[in-house]
Amino acid sequence: MQTADFNHNDFSDQREADKALLVKFLIKPKQDKAKSLDEGRPVFKDTEYIDIKIAGNRTGGACRPATPADKQRFSEHYAAFKQRTDQDLATGMPLIEWPLISRSFAEELAFFHVKTVEQLATMADSQISKFMGGYDLRGKAKKWLEQVDKDKPMWEMDGRMKRMEVENESLKSSLAALIAEMENPDKNKSAPQVKRALKKAKKQTE
Repeated sequence: MQTADFNHNDFSDQREADKALLVKFLIKPKQDKAKSLDEGRPVFKDTEYIDIKIAGNRTGGACRPATPADKQRFSEHYAAFKQRTDQDLATGMPLIEWPLISRSFAEELAFFHVKTVEQLATMADSQISKFMGGYDLRGKAKKWLEQVDKDKPMWEMDGRMKRMEVENESLKSSLAALIAEMENPDKNKSAPQVKRALKKAKKQTE
């Protein structure tokens, strides 16, 4: 059974309190750690964030990825945000994180919905010709991506090794906890349950 993210009895009071908040939805690049390991380079994905500030408080507030509850709670703010941002969310290497471009140029390109190295590398002549030095920068983007592709097998192996290290550490922790439970069984857990858990952990290591 699903439960609500808010107390229905307090909903009207919450709405009144929310009126004192300064709420803004925005798009920010957030690193996709799993895909970064697979690609062997930083890979970011445009993510919807919510910025909440408290009127009259310089230090209070938060800026974090927006949740479904945020979008429901601040539905009017979110609807206005969606009307302003009709472009698709980008995935790749953000130009603002790319060392071969100035931040001002990256922001200029972002205004025209070019926000990643991948998008820059595929810009048509008719588009790139509008920017001074655009052809040269597009060429650098293509060479950078070609080099990334050449290095990809090495980075993929490194990524697999790192994932295996994380999984091994997790299994070691689980086994240590199970051994401790068998030596000092919890009153609320029967011996058969502990044995089944130990058997499951053992199968994961095979």
